[in-house]
Amino acid sequence: MLQFIKTMKVNDFVKRAGEKLEVLKSSKGNLYFTCGDIWGKVAKDWESVPSEQLCISVCTDTETGDTFPMIHCPLERNSGKTPDAQTSCQRPATKRTGPMRKRVLLLAVSCKKGGLCPGGIDLDNPAEWIRIVRDDGQAGAVQGHEIDFAKPLDVIEFVGRPMPQGKQRENWVIDNRSCRKIATESMQRLVRAFDEYGYHGFWNNLRPFLSEEEFDKVTQPSESLLFVSDVRIYENDYGKAKIDFTWEKFSVRGVSMTDQDFYYQIDDEGIRYKWAIIVISIPAYCDWTHPDTGEGRAYKFVSKVFVVDRSVAKVEDDLPF
Repeated sequence: MLQFIKTMKVNDFVKRAGEKLEVLKSSKGNLYFTCGDIWGKVAKDWESVPSEQLCISVCTDTETGDTFPMIHCPLERNSGKTPDAQTSCQRPATKRTGPMRKRVLLLAVSCKKGGLCPGGIDLDNPAEWIRIVRDDGQAGAVQGHEIDFAKPLDVIEFVGRPMPQGKQRENWVIDNRSCRKIATESMQRLVRAFDEYGYHGFWNNLRPFLSEEEFDKVTQPSESLLFVSDVRIYENDYGKAKIDFTWEKFSVRGVSMTDQDFYYQIDDEGIRYKWAIIVISIPAYCDWTHPDTGEGRAYKFVSKVFVVDRSVAKVEDDLPF
């Protein structure tokens, strides 16, 4: 069941955003919209009413806790029922988990359209990740002042709430500007965090992306820590930062990278390191469609590269898919 938190006319939303709105169809027939850096779902019979009547809402799935924008027909048209036959909705405000105090060892403060995407180890449960997002229903970027201008290996403390979205179950929002930097840790603490964290895999394949079918089957966390070798950071032909590396004797090529610390260091030959611990993620949704085939893809991206010595991390013999 969907609960609708905020609703407005789509035309008003587009005017405020100042961007073009496009509706896309995935290879499985699911409808999505994009508008600048905002994207969400589209109800199946959205074309059954004039465009000026269409609405957009911030919705929460009461079964999964996911929060996402959705374009739909007016709620009154179906007595409060969403026009998507697969789900039903009600207008009451979403039930939210109460605020909690959290301490996080930041391991990434990477670039995200509109700001930053900070994340790190939950120091109350170091096997789990916490990713900090804006409380806007779209898991948007936060600004530096919202995390007290903290950087990787800083420890922050805040009062906030979980705000899971799609595969990113680890998303949290900060309440009342409560975030404060309280400490800075060493690279030795990074090694301990690597050992304590619960996932060191690559989501069941060795490609830089997941197909829509592969993405739907993901049950692992959306964040992984990997110990890698033979690292090369470079720009591809389109000027996008990419990273190649060897993991568990497997060669991985062309993974997207959002660690801005390296952006201005990249030259024509790229940057090479022998060993590194990398922070790597998958998106909340399968958010890219191949323009020729219509195939949906979810691209993996490296948000932080820690250059290390070979001795700092223990490499397991088994492949940790």
